[in-house]
Amino acid sequence: MLSKKNSLIGKLVLLFLLYVLVIGTTFTLLWNWLVPTIFGLQTIHLGQSLGLLILGRLFFGISTRASFGKLKKFSKSSDSLDDNESEAQREKWRNEWRKICNKDDTDKTA
Repeated sequence: MLSKKNSLIGKLVLLFLLYVLVIGTTFTLLWNWLVPTIFGLQTIHLGQSLGLLILGRLFFGISTRASFGKLKKFSKSSDSLDDNESEAQREKWRNEWRKICNKDDTDKTA
């Protein structure tokens, strides 16, 4: 039983390392192909690309769902609101959505 558990852990560690190597190498190749040509920056090596990936995860969130932040609670469209919701609740929802999107009802071209 112990050898099966160790074998599974070893396979998972190997799979994780392979995943990191593939993602890091892909990022390095794309960076070295595009960024020096477009922006005139230096090329990077695998360690630097892994560092940039980790830094990006820290800045922009661990999961893709985290990037939606406060808009998450407003994910349902106005067409799919429950029939039981009152008009006041619907208007409150619309006002909060407008506040988040910084939209005014007035025409600014006049």
